[in-house]
Amino acid sequence: MDPKFLGDSYDLVKRGLLACLRELGPWHVHPMFATRYHDDFIQRYQHLLGVELITTDPIPARPWRQDHIALAHQFGNVLFDPDTGLKCAGFGRAARRFLCLDELLDAAHARPAAITCVFDQSLSHGQSRPELQAKANKLHELGLASFAYYSHACFVFASVNTTRLEEARDLLIQAGLPECRLPRGGAEPPP
Repeated sequence: MDPKFLGDSYDLVKRGLLACLRELGPWHVHPMFATRYHDDFIQRYQHLLGVELITTDPIPARPWRQDHIALAHQFGNVLFDPDTGLKCAGFGRAARRFLCLDELLDAAHARPAAITCVFDQSLSHGQSRPELQAKANKLHELGLASFAYYSHACFVFASVNTTRLEEARDLLIQAGLPECRLPRGGAEPPP
C-alpha cells in the first residue's frame, strides 16, 4: 500500500469485497508497507477499509521477511495488500512490492479453515484475464482451492478449505458480481 493512492477506486473495491465477505467472519489486512508511515495515514487507511491491520511495520528484507509475512498466520481471513501483487516466480529486488507464491501457500496452509486474498495489479495490460486465470490455476495445481476476481482491481483468493472458498465465491455472486468475473482455479483460460 502506497499513501499516494489512499482512497482510490482500488481501495473502494477492497472495502466493498471485505464488506460482502464479512458473513464468513472477521477479516484482517496485512498492508505489506514498503516503508514506515505516519499514524495519521495508517488510521485513515484502516478506517477506509473497515478492518484491522495485522501490522503497521514495513516489510523487512530476507530472512526476516518470512516472520513478518507469517504474522498473518495468527488470524482468520486475511487480505494481503502489496503495492503490486502476487509474484509466482523468482524473488528479485522489487520483492517488497509483491507477495510471493510460496508466502501465499504458507499463509493458506497455516490457516486451513480461513481464506487468503491477495490484491493483484501485477498483470500485463491486455493479458490480465489469462494471467489471473493462470495464477488461480497454479494455486489449484498446488492443492489449494482458488478463484480470482477479474476487474480493474484484480484479486486472487485461496484456501485449503474448498467449501469455505466456495462460500466466499457464492457471497460475491449473491452481491451481484457475474460468475464470469470470478473464474475458479483449474478452469480453462478464457478465449
